[in-house]
Amino acid sequence: MTRKFLILSGFIICLTCACDTGHEKARKLMHQGSQSLYRGDYQKAIDLLSRSIRVRPDIPEAYFLRGGAYFSLKEVQPALDDFSKAIELNPAYADAWSTRGDIFFYLGEKAKACDDYREAERLGKPNMRDKTRNCVDSLKIRH
Repeated sequence: MTRKFLILSGFIICLTCACDTGHEKARKLMHQGSQSLYRGDYQKAIDLLSRSIRVRPDIPEAYFLRGGAYFSLKEVQPALDDFSKAIELNPAYADAWSTRGDIFFYLGEKAKACDDYREAERLGKPNMRDKTRNCVDSLKIRH
């Protein structure tokens, strides 16, 4: 009975580890990607974050970080796609709304930028009032 218990316990532990391994591996890759992004090694960050996303495509922070790396390389469309995916996975991700708004602003799409800034402000992102106030001011000027 002790041997069966040990075998069964080992099997359960392996199953538990297998379930957590993907999440932990993705988080580890994401952390390494974040460090590369911080160091300015944007291509390495993209590679690591892409690996993280392949392991666990449901972690919005990985898309957010990879979007930042793409934007740092001026690869605008992949950056927009990643910020949009982060928002799709977590509609309450205020930083993703704000940063996507910055990209729209960079592209000259002020109405889209303002929509994203307003959503980020609604979600409680600090320091959004200046950006949203500028949205109101720019709309007044156009009319």
